[in-house]
Amino acid sequence: MTSISYRVEGQGKPLVLFHGWGVTFPIWQNLAPLLASDYTLIMPELPGNGNSDLPPEGLDYFQACALAVEDLRRQLGFNQWAVLGYSIGAWGAWAYLNRNFGVVSKAIFLCPAILHQPSVLGLGLLAHLDRRWPRLGDWLLSGWRIQHLVQTLGFNGRPHPYADLWAENIASQPIQVTKQCLYDLLASSRTPFTLAGKESLFIWAKQDILAVAPRRLGMLERLIPGNHSAPLLQADAIAELIHSFY
Repeated sequence: MTSISYRVEGQGKPLVLFHGWGVTFPIWQNLAPLLASDYTLIMPELPGNGNSDLPPEGLDYFQACALAVEDLRRQLGFNQWAVLGYSIGAWGAWAYLNRNFGVVSKAIFLCPAILHQPSVLGLGLLAHLDRRWPRLGDWLLSGWRIQHLVQTLGFNGRPHPYADLWAENIASQPIQVTKQCLYDLLASSRTPFTLAGKESLFIWAKQDILAVAPRRLGMLERLIPGNHSAPLLQADAIAELIHSFY
């Protein structure tokens, strides 16, 4: 069993939040206060992040997330809850939903990292280089390179104090978990993101260059201003949509 650290805030209907790549509690700092009056927010640090145990060896990262969060649900005694998955964390929420369909009341996917071809090619190149020269992979995923990656993908190339916080949070995580999350994302990108009929809200950001919104939105798909940093910079718009959906 993988033990994970977590925080619980608020009161009301339970909602568990799956954070994105290496950014744990800080990603919710603006959104959580807007939801806490109506929801019990369960905010885990996913396996290998923060104070949580490393994921089991040989297990797909997102399946490890699903198993750990289900253990947490049983520990906390919730019969059912809604899930929200942000960015790469959307794949953890997706894995959880598919493994534990009956205990999920509703699902929300915020800027889900459903990769398109340019991202698949770039991530595939990184994985190839890392397999041949692991130290090069370590270097590429550290220092100013992480800072640049966060600023480019999360903030569309624009400097922001939150980008510094985000990069610092990612850099503090074990490098093997940082890599595994990315490479299992690459493998997951070959799997259709299907939800088996569960009522699900998708929230996309208009200027997001990582999680690109579909050209035609479905009935439960919404577009908000901003980019991939939406949980930090567009928290009001996100909270309004969550309140109307759940």
